[in-house]
Amino acid sequence: HIEVCKTVGYPTEPNFDFRKELALDGNISYRSFWWADCRPAWLVVDMGSQTTFSGAAWASVSKPDSVPRDYRYDVSDDNKSWKQVQSVSKNTQDSRIDVFPDPVKGRYLRFWVDETAYRQLLAINEFVPLFPETVSIA
Repeated sequence: HIEVCKTVGYPTEPNFDFRKELALDGNISYRSFWWADCRPAWLVVDMGSQTTFSGAAWASVSKPDSVPRDYRYDVSDDNKSWKQVQSVSKNTQDSRIDVFPDPVKGRYLRFWVDETAYRQLLAINEFVPLFPETVSIA
């Protein structure tokens, strides 16, 4: 399950589809992304029960305008009280794999974006929580 702050326009636009579910659909095509209409922008993934997170991976659009620049990850057990896990400043990459310093437990993982690269609306092509069994640190 995914929650988001607000989505651009109508559920579907003539040429693009901006539904929140597209941020978690496993499709990285150009016409399958969620576009936020809020600042700060955020999305919350509900795992249904407590889970151990070891990081997250995300992809934005290839144009740098809507790429997350200053952002953070938070975890929660109740979707109300949040604990910051990691923050990133001055990012310039259009996709990243962020591994947390230590695995953290929670039911919810929040991706909070304070600013995009050129202060445009955030676009997320895909967001994927990472778990200890999916991340190996050598």
